[in-house]
Amino acid sequence: MTPLIWAIAALAQPSNIIAFLAIAGAVALSVGWRRAGLFACGLAAVGLVVFGFLPTGALVLRALENRFPQPALPGHVDGIIVLGGYLDTVVTAERGRPELLEAADRIVAVADLAHRYPGVPIVLSGGNKFEPRTGHAVPEAESAAEIARSIGIDPARLVLETGSRSTWENATASMAIVRPGLGSTWLLVTSAAHMPRAVGTFRAAGWPGLVPWPVDYRVPEGADLWLRRPDALAGLAATDAATREIEALIAYRLAGRSSALLPAP
Repeated sequence: MTPLIWAIAALAQPSNIIAFLAIAGAVALSVGWRRAGLFACGLAAVGLVVFGFLPTGALVLRALENRFPQPALPGHVDGIIVLGGYLDTVVTAERGRPELLEAADRIVAVADLAHRYPGVPIVLSGGNKFEPRTGHAVPEAESAAEIARSIGIDPARLVLETGSRSTWENATASMAIVRPGLGSTWLLVTSAAHMPRAVGTFRAAGWPGLVPWPVDYRVPEGADLWLRRPDALAGLAATDAATREIEALIAYRLAGRSSALLPAP
């Protein structure tokens, strides 16, 4: 992700748009532009209700998470691919130890899968994503390998892909390293909401024999989200996460980097 794309994506988050509207409305009111100020503040208030207090984001996020149900594990696989996005590479570099993010279920799943499928290679895919913070980041795959070794996984099984900065690069760079053959079976491990984009991307890259293994669910499957206690911060966080995935699905499809707009099993 380039700095420009990173900035655009950050500005396009619903939570940021609501905040900008509220600030713009307050500024407009302070300089006497009453109509414009009230309009901007009104939009911000509506946005806060719709995307914060109501379960709008959670409903979309749940639909993405349920797109690829967790299947029965096959009796044999040729390898396991784990996509990055679960480590803070900057803090890891500064603190000298791996620091996990919300998507840590991705690496946790490896502990179970490694024991279920002894001896198969485990591809840890993840480089340095652009982040405008001070510090020298280390490739995510290197820190992930440190975690994998600490939980008893044989280092000889680990295949590190350290150059990718996006899902597309995860797919193409990993494929260039392991060169999966026709008829092979590979488990693809990533967050459930990210799985549609990941599968579409790996299919577009020509990766054969993928078995999606979604983890890191954020939304309860059977709960009535309309009856949950209103939480504006949680609602906005879910909306932002869902928006990022929807935007990325559209962008990847337009760029020819996904096999479908909304890939299906």
